[in-house]
Amino acid sequence: MSAKVKKHSGSRANIWDSVLRVPRPQAQEIKHALPLVCDLPLTEEFRSRQVAKLRKKLATLCKEHEVIPPAMAWERWQASCKLVEAQDARAAGSSGTVDPLLPCNESYVDPGLASDLERVGLANAHAQTIVAALARTSLQLVREIENFRAKVAQGKVKEDGSITVEGHKHSYDVFIGKRDKVFVLDIAMLTVNTLPAGLAQAQRASF
Repeated sequence: MSAKVKKHSGSRANIWDSVLRVPRPQAQEIKHALPLVCDLPLTEEFRSRQVAKLRKKLATLCKEHEVIPPAMAWERWQASCKLVEAQDARAAGSSGTVDPLLPCNESYVDPGLASDLERVGLANAHAQTIVAALARTSLQLVREIENFRAKVAQGKVKEDGSITVEGHKHSYDVFIGKRDKVFVLDIAMLTVNTLPAGLAQAQRASF
């Protein structure tokens, strides 16, 4: 994995150590933890695009009914769906959810999002229809991620893996990908002062 740093006004030198080995948390350290999904940067980049598509889908469905979804409605829906999935997985004793970000249960119609949509003027029937359509679209996008991951594993998709760090006055922005950069992280300048020491300490404690 290569790292590239762009210097802007007031930016620092290289803050990204692409060869630093950071330990993976053990599941037993976190109560009720589900198995971690660790994908290559290229797959995470693809997942970020799928998330953007799902956000746009909600806006498109609402536009068809001439309403605008309330602020943070998508985030509340996503969090609620993933919580329900995690609870169902623990109750069933299964290994966990299929995707770490996108809802995977197309049969679950979240009442919270339906209520949000009713608050902006939609009838209950229309709100339920939108929530159900969003859930179906989400599962479709998850399946596309799984197919993409398989292609990456088979070597059918070239791994980019490049990282760009852009320095600004008060923060650093971290992007994945060279052809079409995807924003993944915003690091505050105050955090940068303690980040290298923290990573080094974690590295010494684990290896």
